Formats: sequence, structure tokens, C-alpha cells
Amino acid sequence: MSEEAFVSNQKVKLKNGEEVVLPPLTLKKILLVTKSVSVFVDEVKKHLPNLVQDIDSLGDTSTSSTHTLSIGAKIIESLPSILPVVIEQLIDVIATYLGKEKEWVLDNMDMEDLVNVAGPFFLVILSQGNILAAGVNKALTSLNPPK
Repeated sequence: MSEEAFVSNQKVKLKNGEEVVLPPLTLKKILLVTKSVSVFVDEVKKHLPNLVQDIDSLGDTSTSSTHTLSIGAKIIESLPSILPVVIEQLIDVIATYLGKEKEWVLDNMDMEDLVNVAGPFFLVILSQGNILAAGVNKALTSLNPPK
């Protein structure tokens, strides 16, 4: 596997003028993020169980455009209750990633800072997921070569 996927070293200048270096993304940090995302999904389900079912139904090709618009309206209505959960989880993830206390993130970063740090962070995770998927596909192909 390429080490590029595990190392960022990108610098992000925060609104307060401080510069943070995005540290290498270790497997431990990836696992912590995965757990945090799992907690996030559980929180969404707990707060908005019907909305989760409605969103799942969007994949159904028989879903009408009226139903889709209704789901959009429900999502907008649910933002005040779910947005704090999303922000809280993102703060936890960023604090873990940067190796900072949650309070430091709350005191030193604004929403734009969170996005500027989270963007590259999640891109690295996605690239690692692609590397892992390619490795698994290669392994499976070698076990069952096409005929």
C-alpha cells in the first residue's frame, strides 16, 4: 500500500491565525472515526427513526416525486434537531484526528475551520477505502480467476 494515503502533512490556517498540521492518519484513528460514525448513525436513528426509513425508500424506483419532495421537507424540518448531533460528532472526530482536546477544538475553531480540516481528512479515509477495496478485489480474483 502506498504511504501517501496514510500521510497528509497538509497545513490548515485557522481563523484565529493558528496553523495546524494534519497528522498522518493511522489505523487507530481510522477505527476511532469509524466508531464515531457508528455513534452518529445510531443518534440519527434515535432522533429521527421515520426519516431514516424515508431516506432508505429513496432508492425504490417506484417512489413518486411527491414522496421525494416530502422527504426533502422532512430533512429540512429535522435540521434543528440533528445538526447539533452532526456538529458534536464532527468535533469529536477532528479532536481525535488532531490529537487535541475537544475543548481546544471548541475554543479555537469555527465551522469553516472544521470543514477545512474535515475535508482532507475524509478524502484520505476514502482513498484508503479505495486502496483496501482494490486489494480485496485483487485477492478475490486470484482465488477465483475469471474463466
